Amino acid sequence: MEFPTNLLHILIPVFVIIGQVSSQTDEPDFFREFCSDDLGNYTAESTYQANLNHLLANLTTLASSSHFNNYTVGEGTDQTYGLYMCRGDFNSEECDTCIKAASTKTLEKCPVQKEAIMWYDDCMVRYSNRNIFSLEEVWPIYYRWNEHLNASDPLQFSQLLADTVNGLIPQGAYNTSNRGYATGQAKMSLFEDLYVLIQCTPDILGAPCERCLKVALRNVGSCCNNTLRIMTSMYLPSCWLLYSSTPFVREHDTTPPISPSPSSILPPPPRPPSSDVIDNSNTIPAAITPGH
Repeated sequence: MEFPTNLLHILIPVFVIIGQVSSQTDEPDFFREFCSDDLGNYTAESTYQANLNHLLANLTTLASSSHFNNYTVGEGTDQTYGLYMCRGDFNSEECDTCIKAASTKTLEKCPVQKEAIMWYDDCMVRYSNRNIFSLEEVWPIYYRWNEHLNASDPLQFSQLLADTVNGLIPQGAYNTSNRGYATGQAKMSLFEDLYVLIQCTPDILGAPCERCLKVALRNVGSCCNNTLRIMTSMYLPSCWLLYSSTPFVREHDTTPPISPSPSSILPPPPRPPSSDVIDNSNTIPAAITPGH
């Protein structure tokens, strides 16, 4: 399988989930968790656990009025940093429902880890005992795709996808009113279109958002058992890339009401030297059986 050079580079370790991208339903659809042991674990009834519970409660409260926000609880070694983001085409009620589900699920899936990410198809909750605000983070990557929808002409499709994403980046990354979110549509054939959604956490607008989305785009070639699919969702900690040959953006798609509270945002630590290659693990978990 050959891909255009801008999609050839498999830059970072990825985790894969095989299955159908969820259809829109009233109930949030859980996708994947990432429970990190790198920063240690906490114990039951500890100060960190109390801070984490308080943090998640506050995030669910904030989700009723905004699509992105962050919060900090505690101090010293027990300080807990957290943020959430909902898809930009969701209304406030849908965002609130998704974040409540993700906040509950994270304690079930990652019961002792001090750092975790919980992805639903349409929202994300993150927390850590390190400052994760305003950081462009591109690992881990998780994929979900429809294994029955393959690109008939991979070279042509991957070029169309690259052109569409690159065309959306100025709208999402640099148009401050969109706050990291943009959608677009391109013609694949006479009777078929490509629908694309990009979104960054609004605390990395500008060049960091652009870099994150381009990392996602460059890793398309490593997705889906090296078969280019035309219905794929890609989730990174700092940005998302979703595309499909069928419409999936909600009809009430509007610029999301994203208004991070300045009082809850702390200055980020010095940024480490950036690298497109993160040699963290070459292990790919066993794939989940496709859903039907």
